[in-house]
Amino acid sequence: MREHDIVRRGDVVVACVSGGPDSVALLHLLRELSDEWNLAVHVLHCNHGKRSASEEEETFVVEMCERLGVDVHVRRPEAPWGSSHFQERAREWRRKEARALARDVDARVILQAHHWDDQVETILLKILRGCHLSNIKGMMYVNGDVGRPLLDCRKDELVRYLRARGVDSRVDESNDDATFSRNKIRHELVPLLRELTTQQTNGTDTLDARLKAMTRQSTQLRASLDDRPKCFVGSENVFGAAVNDAEIDVDAWLRLDEMAREDQLREHVEATAGIRLGSAKLEMLSNFLSGGEKRGARERRLGKEHVFVRVGARAWTERRRADAESFDDVVVTRACEGVDITHPRRWTVTASWENGARDEDDGGGGGGGALLSDVPEACAFEIRTRERGDTFRDDREEKLLKDWMRDRKYPSHLRDRTPLVCVGKDVLAVYGVAVGANHARFLPGGGGGGGGGNVLRVVVDRA
Repeated sequence: MREHDIVRRGDVVVACVSGGPDSVALLHLLRELSDEWNLAVHVLHCNHGKRSASEEEETFVVEMCERLGVDVHVRRPEAPWGSSHFQERAREWRRKEARALARDVDARVILQAHHWDDQVETILLKILRGCHLSNIKGMMYVNGDVGRPLLDCRKDELVRYLRARGVDSRVDESNDDATFSRNKIRHELVPLLRELTTQQTNGTDTLDARLKAMTRQSTQLRASLDDRPKCFVGSENVFGAAVNDAEIDVDAWLRLDEMAREDQLREHVEATAGIRLGSAKLEMLSNFLSGGEKRGARERRLGKEHVFVRVGARAWTERRRADAESFDDVVVTRACEGVDITHPRRWTVTASWENGARDEDDGGGGGGGALLSDVPEACAFEIRTRERGDTFRDDREEKLLKDWMRDRKYPSHLRDRTPLVCVGKDVLAVYGVAVGANHARFLPGGGGGGGGGNVLRVVVDRA
């Protein structure tokens, strides 16, 4: 192991040591370098308590650290885990414990003992799972606070290193469990691919060289795609505040080449809905967005809780459970003293009484919500999206709300999403845009719109 950005002279490091040959080799390498490089090494051993050998492995690691004069920290789960998603839960728990220990000892980096054989398995797993070509690259030498200084080493090199020094280690029998995909790849697929690669190239190339070339090309492709202009925009004027990169500008998206289109579409859905699209669904959404499907289609379901929506020149993801009621599923909220507001369940609505008349420069609330004047001390109204036949009166005239929005060149993708403050069919305010002229006359017990009396600020947030 050489000095580089993973481990630096004078570092405090946390080394994750399970007792297997990889992590034991990492620990001994760190110990050999600790005096010359002035390293402070802390060992983290996570005992899952899942196997009969767990206690013996913990004892082995603790006694080894005592012989080496290295501080060791043992962690155990607070409660036993079941078998469901055990590997994912265990990884997350180990990561959490490592970061907590790093904070406690003021460590700069958390070291893991992944090696080249692990990298081969990771790359093959990603290919088998349908990973995009631009993301085939495996584990990184440095990823945030995690470093992997052995990533260029083969496992047999680490084993030979331990044997040459007479160092013992432990073997996790679960590594031979064929129910895990990674173990099947390790014991069956990798040997076969090594044999076939050597045969196909008459021994002039190896599986390792092929995979390294593939990851290099993948990294180059990723850099090229990241350099493309982004088609993401914020959702301005919805709920009175902008949300960065919340929508896709369809016109900008269509100007991209096909690979960049799919890449940014995949990125958008994963970032906004937390859904990783498979190749079939990604192709379906791409056709939908590019107009390859029948006209009039406005949305596609992504899963149980999300849909992908296109309106005009904008598209976005929206949370909408398949087994729940529609968007119109409503609740009544006591927004503040004397004020009851009916609104869609997935919105959060608050209100507050303020003194003084409505600020005419407020524009209906802007980022501060909708500001209503001449409001009676006790009232009830509704916040909803527009419905057929809605009308709105501004300072000039009353007209159909759809015509009023069109005349103001209000973006089509926002027209059915902007909250309206209403009493029955009467629209008092278009949220974040305008408060209607003489709006107070629609409030039971309200004044005549003279601008005095109680002032109510109504704020709507995404749930």
